[in-house]
Amino acid sequence: MIKKLKESRLVKSKVLEERRRLLQGIDLARSQWQYGQIHQDHNGGKYQLLDILERRYMYLYQIAKKRKLHALE
Repeated sequence: MIKKLKESRLVKSKVLEERRRLLQGIDLARSQWQYGQIHQDHNGGKYQLLDILERRYMYLYQIAKKRKLHALE
């Protein structure tokens, strides 16, 4: 019985850590994407970087939506 409790605590802590890292990743990706939009210039490299940042943010956001994380806003 004690073993089951320890295992469930371990699983819960891993889930919470994964959730925290995902939310931090989303926040970082959103910040980088917004910064890129503000500081964009007219050469092609910057637009490619902005596209990559936008796709990364949307990918992480979709993962979080599938896992039903409500702290996205």
